[in-house]
Amino acid sequence: MLLGVWVIVAGFYVLASLGSHGAMPTNVYFFLAAMVGISLAMHLIVRWLAPKASQILLPVSALLNGIGFIEISRWNPPLASQQALWYAVSAIAVAVTVAVRVGVGVGVSVGVSVSNTPLCGIFDDESPEHVVSGI
Repeated sequence: MLLGVWVIVAGFYVLASLGSHGAMPTNVYFFLAAMVGISLAMHLIVRWLAPKASQILLPVSALLNGIGFIEISRWNPPLASQQALWYAVSAIAVAVTVAVRVGVGVGVSVGVSVSNTPLCGIFDDESPEHVVSGI
């Protein structure tokens, strides 16, 4: 699906530039490399860290971001580079969020069980062997 998104967005970008300026955009290869690289990195991170996550959301967000980039580049070309920067920032935020989500699930369950184990012996009159075994 990402390949289709890349083709659609590249086509829209070339057509919008041809319609408004009558020439091919000079930075089309940089734009495509940035879009492909960022969305492919997000795909691999989500695939690796959250294999059961929906595979529809990333292509839809990449398509919407590409269309937004095209519109910004038509109205105010200097701001288009900032849109690409914000796409990279959002990719990092997605990666951190997924990593924290995956890591926190394990960390909280281990942290709660480890932190509560010594407290059981302090507040109960159980033997230390009972506390360690968790029975």
